[in-house]
Amino acid sequence: MAQRIDPSRVRMLIDLGRTRADAHDAMRPQAEVFLRRAWDDALPAARVSFETWQHGASGDTVWVALTAPVGGGPPPAFVLLREQAGDVEDPALRGQIVDLAAPAWEPLRQALERWDTATILRWIGADGWRVPVVGTARMSDGAAPETAQTQVGKPGSTGSAKIADAPKGGPAPTVTWQQAALGGVVGSVVVGSVFYFLGKRSGEQAPRALENRT
Repeated sequence: MAQRIDPSRVRMLIDLGRTRADAHDAMRPQAEVFLRRAWDDALPAARVSFETWQHGASGDTVWVALTAPVGGGPPPAFVLLREQAGDVEDPALRGQIVDLAAPAWEPLRQALERWDTATILRWIGADGWRVPVVGTARMSDGAAPETAQTQVGKPGSTGSAKIADAPKGGPAPTVTWQQAALGGVVGSVVVGSVFYFLGKRSGEQAPRALENRT
């Protein structure tokens, strides 16, 4: 079943989860903006799941939400990204649509469940999700096979996971998560007032991770 998972936000979550503890204070505004936007776009069921996690969470819940558990698996905030609102037929979202139940997407599904970030990042291209394909060229000399990658959801494509005639080469440059996270933020972020203002405008309560800081 097709669903929306924004790959740029998955990349941001990976990068935020790698933030050193001594940089948490400096990076907190970006972390809270990220959580707020993920919350705003999440489906109701995803919000319920996140709130259920919050009830049992302790410590600095902003950074705990963005960090993969020691025992493995994705960060708690990933549930907000895995179930995002949006019309899967909308051409504007084509690069954000995946079908994790389809065989072509099975490696990505497993990587997301394990939070295998190296593998996940190989599935993210400049225009959205892509399916890495292992080619057969030059296999006889014992060298590693060349790889070809086809863009899934690239403008003008069908959005399917077809892999024929995929161009060879490494990943195209992508916008950094810092640029994406800060693109909509003008000036300095005064965290308390910003989230109070957003909550008042939307009429909805912000995720509790933004309120409980220790």
